[in-house]
Amino acid sequence: MGAHRDLRSCAEHVYPPITLAHLDDDFYGYRYEIEANNPDAATVTSGSHAPVIARWMTTGFSLPFTTRSTIRYATGLEHILLLLTTPIDDVTSYFTFVVWRNDDFSVSADEVVAFDRRIGMEDKAMLERMPGVLSLGVAAAVSVQADRPSLAWRRQFVALLQGAAQRESCQGGEPHVHGPSTQTCRANQPL
Repeated sequence: MGAHRDLRSCAEHVYPPITLAHLDDDFYGYRYEIEANNPDAATVTSGSHAPVIARWMTTGFSLPFTTRSTIRYATGLEHILLLLTTPIDDVTSYFTFVVWRNDDFSVSADEVVAFDRRIGMEDKAMLERMPGVLSLGVAAAVSVQADRPSLAWRRQFVALLQGAAQRESCQGGEPHVHGPSTQTCRANQPL
């Protein structure tokens, strides 16, 4: 069984709706608490041998292409997972994944890295199965609770792109069509 499936949350738990908010000055996302299965392979990251553990987590993004997740365990262990995405073209991106841990080093680094790589390979396989180009349209994805963060990112990313296009056109003092109306920029107009 895959690492994610092994760690899935306990089925009997009901989760509240995702509420998006500023996590800090840089990241926008959501906080949540789950009870997750803790199979033998996961004890290296959780620091616990209990069959089910509590995890306090956050997941958020910072425009344009940074995602951060945090995981805190009752054992005191904390992990920060940072995913940096670099688009190459419409269908190719490079991903850099960094994990910080406050582990006590009682588990070998090789075991921890092997577990992280297992999860990373599952993520890679899932991403590579997604067809085509990610649409920035707000109606492009299924309207489910899990898509709320993606929808928020798409809306904010489109606004960022539109703002950059307007600033670029205003620097030359040229008129710029922005959405349904036409906006005119004057030379030396504050951006």
